[in-house]
Amino acid sequence: MAADASEYFVFDANFFITIQLIDTPKFFEKFKRAKGDLGWDFFISEQVFKEIKSVYFSQKRSDAFREIIEVRPVQRAKIRKLKEKYRGSRLIPQDPDLSLAVLSDKLKNAYKQGYVISDDFKLSEFMEKTQKSPIKVLSCGAFLLKVANNLVNHALKRFFLNLRKQVQKAEIEYVLERKDIYPPHQKLSWLIERAISVSEEKVDFQEEIQECFDEDDAEERIKKEIWLAQRVYIGDRLSAKQKAEIKYIYPLLEKIAELRREMKTAQRFIVKNKAIQAMDLLKEVERVLTNLYFAEKAKFITHHTPELLIADELAKANFLHALSSVQIGGIPEAKRFFDNTVFFGLIARRKKSLILMAMLLSALIFVFSNRWKEALEQYELVAQVSKDFGDAQIRLKSLLGISIVQFLTGKFYEALKNLEPIQDLLEKNPRKSPLILEEFGDIFYALGMTDYALAIYREALEYKLELGEKELPEGLIEKVRKCFLIQGIREPKVSKEFSEFMDSIHVLDGKFFDQYDETMAKIFEINKLLYEPFPIFTKSEKKLQDLDIDGIFEWLDIIDVETTEHNETMLIVYSPKLGLLGVQISESSLVIPIPENYRIKFKKDCNVIVQEPAAREQEKYLIRAIIQVETDLELEIERRIPQFYETLLKS
Repeated sequence: MAADASEYFVFDANFFITIQLIDTPKFFEKFKRAKGDLGWDFFISEQVFKEIKSVYFSQKRSDAFREIIEVRPVQRAKIRKLKEKYRGSRLIPQDPDLSLAVLSDKLKNAYKQGYVISDDFKLSEFMEKTQKSPIKVLSCGAFLLKVANNLVNHALKRFFLNLRKQVQKAEIEYVLERKDIYPPHQKLSWLIERAISVSEEKVDFQEEIQECFDEDDAEERIKKEIWLAQRVYIGDRLSAKQKAEIKYIYPLLEKIAELRREMKTAQRFIVKNKAIQAMDLLKEVERVLTNLYFAEKAKFITHHTPELLIADELAKANFLHALSSVQIGGIPEAKRFFDNTVFFGLIARRKKSLILMAMLLSALIFVFSNRWKEALEQYELVAQVSKDFGDAQIRLKSLLGISIVQFLTGKFYEALKNLEPIQDLLEKNPRKSPLILEEFGDIFYALGMTDYALAIYREALEYKLELGEKELPEGLIEKVRKCFLIQGIREPKVSKEFSEFMDSIHVLDGKFFDQYDETMAKIFEINKLLYEPFPIFTKSEKKLQDLDIDGIFEWLDIIDVETTEHNETMLIVYSPKLGLLGVQISESSLVIPIPENYRIKFKKDCNVIVQEPAAREQEKYLIRAIIQVETDLELEIERRIPQFYETLLKS
């Protein structure tokens, strides 16, 4: 795309402060190259430059800065005159920001188009509502997108696109931190607006946008339209009056209903362990939704309902995309899609549960990758946001995550100190506490971190006992049992000290010790079954349905995957009726990154050989038999989406 030499850009301090905080190597070198390729002119006022020079720039970097961005003085008298003109208005920003308004206005006659680059919401409002000029305001992220869109050099384009993603994340976090000053939905709508204006250059977004979020009648209209839209999605019949109320978005609703069906298909692909097919489908869904977002936003500038509806679907699509990425081990990509889920969820004013859970899962991904610093920062962010949102359950999980990360990184004192607010929250919610802990354990289990999950499940069991429940949930007992079995097969990653640390969250009342011991005894009853002889072995291939094996055609949970010395795949599977078995597949194309999320079932007509395991295999895997099949086509395989994922997607 040819560069437009008649454009100029005036920078606010927050652009360079954000770049500095992200710690981007060789930024000024790349920025200088981009400026040369594009032929644009960059400016900053002397007042704003002084704000950042002493704190962020060495003399060497300051000289490099001046080679790229021209520092222009702005007379104080001009700033005072502008302040006087709008005296009494709530929109007037600080003097350094006003210097940018004065400078951009001074430059406008020499250029075809001018821009102010700033993430300052107040400055943006001031510029758009008081300056009658062709000057546009772009957020920092939107500016970087504009740079990337206009560059021809692919390496340079990639650099600015990647930088834009990091800046976009920083913008969201800043919005959430400043929630008490600016409503997140309002600021985030503004950030997206800037990005749209870059992506759709032909659309004029400089008309004043009517903010309907603060108007009761408009708010009620939006709620009603969204409610009617949901009814259309599920096929309810609307009255003539109701149809008339949403006539202007009916074509959009039909398109969204179609895309929802595609997302349902993608969800089925995920369950069937077909992550690549799911991702291909979701990419297309996201592309169509993004284009719809641009088109509908341009068409209905003063109507927020289309924007909210599309953003909501984008949040769900990105959430599914994140799950698909986790399935194939694409952890960095999953983190990006979880961030997108949060971003679009906030725009859509989505239920807090989806937003907070996506943020919590992002923290777990850092734990999974042993990126402790990022994990701690993410948990701290979730703790703050969940506090602002008033979600005690997510806050409890995030505080528990903070303590776990601190313990695992050797900060024992801080970890123990942070247990105090966790204990307070648990005591305030005695009936919810075991469920909250169990759900938190489920998240670790879903990422294959069963040693962490076990320690958390055991705490949930203790709380259940103290509630006086005579019959403990079989589901929780089975989770603890499977974790113990996995620990027996794999080398435990979590130390004894970690289990003791988790025990310090809650001390079981002595009067429940006997009941706790009885529960543990019930869990370990499986050990007897592990050493019982398997009912049948075969010397040759047989039809499985001809063998009298109770429970053999039920679902079997995969708890580990091994490769034999002959390069055959061995699935270690478990069921309460059969204990542990090995399923050996001679020819397999299965990819199972996190075994705990999968289960298999033998097909009725499959042919098998049932072998007695060698002593070494029995000792290592605790298996009672090895059932050999020729290919994985003899099996049904299913990826189980954890319950908390299912709940979020349906909400």
